[in-house]
Amino acid sequence: MLKKLSMLKIALCLTCIFVLTGCANPHNTFYKDFTEGVNIRNDARFEISNSKPTIILTDNVEAGIRKLKEDGYIAIGESSYWAARDFSEKDALEYASQNGASVVLYYKKYKNSESTTTPLVLPNAQTSYNPIIGTTTTYGTQVTNIPITHHYYDYSISYWIKQIKFRLGLEVNDLLDPDKKLIGSNKGVKVSVVIKNTPAYDNEFLPGDILKKVNTDTISDSKSFYEILGKYEGKLVEISVIRDGKEIIKSVKVNKTS
Repeated sequence: MLKKLSMLKIALCLTCIFVLTGCANPHNTFYKDFTEGVNIRNDARFEISNSKPTIILTDNVEAGIRKLKEDGYIAIGESSYWAARDFSEKDALEYASQNGASVVLYYKKYKNSESTTTPLVLPNAQTSYNPIIGTTTTYGTQVTNIPITHHYYDYSISYWIKQIKFRLGLEVNDLLDPDKKLIGSNKGVKVSVVIKNTPAYDNEFLPGDILKKVNTDTISDSKSFYEILGKYEGKLVEISVIRDGKEIIKSVKVNKTS
């Protein structure tokens, strides 16, 4: 009986070790690269810090992303997954050091728990006595079901670097149907983020502004907006802005980024 209990304890320990270490670092495994092959370490648009990466813990991913964008950071990649293990923040910081990120936005939330059992086969020896043949031992096995509970967590970890060159400092999105109805047009873009200490910030562009034209160039969508800005690098332009149903004209210089 003592042997059975000892082997059961060993099996339980091995099971716990498997649950804790049976998965490689998922920050690497599930990493999605946003750089499209650009070597960010040699790109003059970005500030590469020699300091250790910092981590921002958040329970609101959307708000955390907005704050980083407003401060001039750009995401270079992310890892999103769920796992039956409480991975440490140190794992994410180590991976940030490898991919060149200076900031890690870290979200972790308890998902659920699942209980199951795993069979454990143990040796089972039975001894009997017969006055004619003496003592005999019969060897067999016994199956014991071990209860196991897995605690699952949702993870969303994104990696960011500081961008130091902006043409205007605006992030825009294509218009949605309510926006199109509001202005009576399919063309234009809507400002989602205004980056601090940029021409757009200093010239009082606001989230929610709808941009219609740059000089005489009509903005069709977000792709055309960025293409038009590229044409006017280093020049003063007039941008047609619709705010609260009224059109205003803003004069702003487009920075060079190269």
